[in-house]
Amino acid sequence: MKKKLLYWGHDFHKKTKSTAFLIEMLSEKYDVDLITFDPYKKINYGIEMAEGKAYDVLVCFQIMPRLAWLLRKWRISYKKGVFFPMYDSMIPLAETSWLEYLDFTIINFSKTLHENLLEKGFNSYYVQYFPKPAENIKWGNDKSLFIWQRKTNININTALSLCAKNPLEKIHLHKTLDPFEEVHAPEPNYDTAVTYSEWFDEPRQLYNIMMESSLYLAPRLREGIGMGFLEAMAMGRCVIAPNNPTMNEYIENGVTGYLYDFDEPKAINFGDIRAIQEKAYEYIAAGYEKWQRQKANILYWIEEKTDNAPSQITTLLSEFGETIYSENKFRAYFSLLSRWLILKNSNRKLSDFFIQNNYLNIAIYGMGEIGERLSEELKDSKVNICYAIDSNIKSHPWLRVISLNDPFPKVDLIVVTPFYEFELIKEKLLEKSEMEIISINDIIMP
Repeated sequence: MKKKLLYWGHDFHKKTKSTAFLIEMLSEKYDVDLITFDPYKKINYGIEMAEGKAYDVLVCFQIMPRLAWLLRKWRISYKKGVFFPMYDSMIPLAETSWLEYLDFTIINFSKTLHENLLEKGFNSYYVQYFPKPAENIKWGNDKSLFIWQRKTNININTALSLCAKNPLEKIHLHKTLDPFEEVHAPEPNYDTAVTYSEWFDEPRQLYNIMMESSLYLAPRLREGIGMGFLEAMAMGRCVIAPNNPTMNEYIENGVTGYLYDFDEPKAINFGDIRAIQEKAYEYIAAGYEKWQRQKANILYWIEEKTDNAPSQITTLLSEFGETIYSENKFRAYFSLLSRWLILKNSNRKLSDFFIQNNYLNIAIYGMGEIGERLSEELKDSKVNICYAIDSNIKSHPWLRVISLNDPFPKVDLIVVTPFYEFELIKEKLLEKSEMEIISINDIIMP
């Protein structure tokens, strides 16, 4: 009988399929339940089916749910915790979210992050992923470039600037941006032919277009694994990427690709592009053989100690959950107020966030210390605080106060100031209203 594993990942990976290899590997040994988190909508999909269950292993991929919240709200327990952090979205180690993960086994696909976590005292292991090299590849046109655009800041103009010394005949822009990102139009007076595409039903359709170009522009400043540029290297493309992890953990500048300084980009002096394509392909082919030998280590690291008693942190959370919950809550509030003070000292106003996002009429949930400070900061701004929601106070010197049981007048946004209980509060608010809801933490510490 297989052991039970709860996998908690990023909802966007369902679309990109970038973590499918790991879920397939885990499914060989475990019965896997899957939860995905959408950070833009703040929704956990599938969590209801895990409620009240006991698991042998909890695997968190990029997502860091609060462990006390799992026990308090959903009664989810586990014997072994495993976390796969992604370099590009790593929460700073000073953040209180990391405190609960000190007892987890950390498995890294980034050597840079692995070494960083070891220095901080985490139990970290490192393995480098390599995709399977493509078959029947075509080297493509060395004056043609493919961009798989994910972010606004790496765009067609980035490509034109980097390739200024090797003028391009063609650019293909694959428009599959992350939420809230934008496509930039080419700057005036360019004479490069541009073609476009969006999501394809079959990956082969995309790969065929990629093979028409020798050059590939990596889509993001940093990566967790970097499936996009790795698959491009596996197809023998000459990848051009920012000199950041994980790209610079795979690409040797001028040998297997090109690295550039995103903050001070300079036009690249291209050498023999075809030779670089061949080196990139050979490097991935050799790496794939290594990956096939080493990937079993992931299951070994996960399996360690799963037959033992529940982990120290899990036991503490179960037996002394309220104490740890209170301590972590205090630390989280301290970090938020510290960050708020830094913003104020830098003359940055919270009202700018609301104005820029067209949240001109808002409500504040919770008129404790943070609620009061927020109302004071916004009082003389263009942002109108229509009312406060707080069942513990009856009145306020200048704000209308309603309770959770009262009808909610329509506003552009409800800001929750007791952010450590945001998920629970949001559930209650959504029962009463479909208005947009955000945590103060997401404004001050985005």
